[in-house]
Amino acid sequence: MKKIQKGFTLIELMIVVAIIGILAAVAIPAYQDYIVKSKLSKVVSTLDPVKTALALYYQEQGAFPLPVAGDLVGAGGQTPGQPTTTGTFWSSLGFSVFPSLPAEVWSMGVHAGAATNIALILTMNNVKAGTVDGNWVSVSPIAGTVPTSKSASSLAAENISGASAMQWYYGCLKGDAAVGSSPIPTSVDAVVKNFFKNGSVPLTC
Repeated sequence: MKKIQKGFTLIELMIVVAIIGILAAVAIPAYQDYIVKSKLSKVVSTLDPVKTALALYYQEQGAFPLPVAGDLVGAGGQTPGQPTTTGTFWSSLGFSVFPSLPAEVWSMGVHAGAATNIALILTMNNVKAGTVDGNWVSVSPIAGTVPTSKSASSLAAENISGASAMQWYYGCLKGDAAVGSSPIPTSVDAVVKNFFKNGSVPLTC
C-alpha cells in the first residue's frame, strides 16, 4: 500500500519563500514610488488653477501681477481657504479665498523679478521623508528662469509673448529647514526629478 504524502518538503518550502522574496524585492520599491507619484500629483493639482489664472491675467493685462508682502499661503502665512485680502496677489487674480493646500504642500509662495516673469514655489511635505520633504518645486513660464532662492529673486526680466497655461517649466530648490525635515534634504529624489521633468528632460538640481 502506497503512503500518501502529507505536507510540503523542505525544498518546496524554500522555493516558495525564495519566490516571495524576489517578488517583494521588486514590488515594494515600485509600490513606494507609486505612492510618491500619487502624492506629487496632489502638488500639481495645487498649481493648476493658479497657472490658469495667471495665464488669463497675462493675456488680459500683458504682464503678471507682482507679489506683495503677505502673499505666502500656509506655513505661517495666509490661511488656505480663508477670504483673500484686497490688494494681495491672489485677489488680483480673482481668487475670493486663498488657495487650498493638500497635506503634501507645506506652503505656496510667489516669486517675481518683474511683471514680465513670475514663479510659484511650493514646499513639499508628507511626500517622502529624508529625500522629498522640505524640498521646493517651482514653476515658471520661461525655461531656465526658475528661482535659485526663496529670499532673493533670480528671475530674468524677460518679455513673455503669448504666455499660456499649457506650457510652464518646472525647477527645483533644495532643503527648507522650516518644514522640520530631518535630515534636511541636500539632493532631489529621482522620482521627483522624473515626475516634474520638462518634456522628456528630468529636472536638474
